[in-house]
Amino acid sequence: MGDFSFILKGHYYYYSYIKNREKPWHLPTFDVLLKTKYQFNENLNFGFDAGVLSTRFAKEFDDAGNIVEKKLNPVIDLNLFAEYEFASNFNAFIYLNNLTGQKQYYWNNYQSQGFNFMLGLKYLF
Repeated sequence: MGDFSFILKGHYYYYSYIKNREKPWHLPTFDVLLKTKYQFNENLNFGFDAGVLSTRFAKEFDDAGNIVEKKLNPVIDLNLFAEYEFASNFNAFIYLNNLTGQKQYYWNNYQSQGFNFMLGLKYLF
């Protein structure tokens, strides 16, 4: 019937090169990614991705012009996809990204896109 596969990967980061005791700006302590794929039959497969990026720290200026530390919230990213293969060189796909639709900041003051999707056809020649 179908084949199920998954990949689970994660990283723990330790920043030993920081001598002046400042935080590693915009860098996470850890990240985790789970990617799944289910091949329903010869032509149809779909999957789910879930990722977590831990809290990070950024520099900001307060009203007096002093540098202050800002803690960025963790990012949780959930995505779905489906692909249908009509022939070995022609398929259709849909990707649904940021299913929670949350305002997320990978970088300070740069908001990622909310819920979005991509629908398309792929032809290889």
